[in-house]
Amino acid sequence: MDLIWLKETACPVCGSKFQSENIRQNKLMQVTVDEDFHPHFEPLSPLYYSVVVCPDCYYAERRQNFEELKGKTLGAVKAGGGSLRQLGAGFNFRSIRNFALSIKSFELGALTAQIKSEPSDVIGGMFLRAAWTCRESGDESLENVYLRKTLEYYEKAYMNEATEFGQLGTCGFQYMMGEIYRRLGNLEKALELYMRSVANKEIRQKPQVERLAREQLAAVKAKVKP
Repeated sequence: MDLIWLKETACPVCGSKFQSENIRQNKLMQVTVDEDFHPHFEPLSPLYYSVVVCPDCYYAERRQNFEELKGKTLGAVKAGGGSLRQLGAGFNFRSIRNFALSIKSFELGALTAQIKSEPSDVIGGMFLRAAWTCRESGDESLENVYLRKTLEYYEKAYMNEATEFGQLGTCGFQYMMGEIYRRLGNLEKALELYMRSVANKEIRQKPQVERLAREQLAAVKAKVKP
């Protein structure tokens, strides 16, 4: 089955041209979804290829946004190119994407997002996908490292930044933070955030979030208050 196809891609930062790997999404089958909305696919994971990385300057961005770079943002990325090259040094992004390259792509994506002054939840989202990739590979210890990094930026977004949190909305973001706390073993903090999510008025417009938040709230309550 031909799942991967190559696309000629031009880096908007350094002008380098390279072949980026793309997944034929219609060839994948979603088999399950975790409580933190991580979808599992067969026969391979699209996560490996979700961030495009320039093999020469290490600019890294989500596939749909890779070539959308101009003006002051382009200037900022060019100015921050040294830190990207330092982080990507020794990694060959012209080779077939493997676990190590996938994890590094999310780290480079997070650094690119920081250089571009993107919201903290976007930066955290890069680390969350790194955690999901570790979960798929069965590396729970490394998964927890990236979940903590995710939480660091999610907390910053939640406490200090005015944002609508994309499709999740505030109630979904509260739930996600609670779920990450649960996975890291902090049940008291998880319980607090699940309760905030359930009490949020907007949750009525997000039935999937409401179902999961109520299920996880009940499960954690049973453990915290037997």
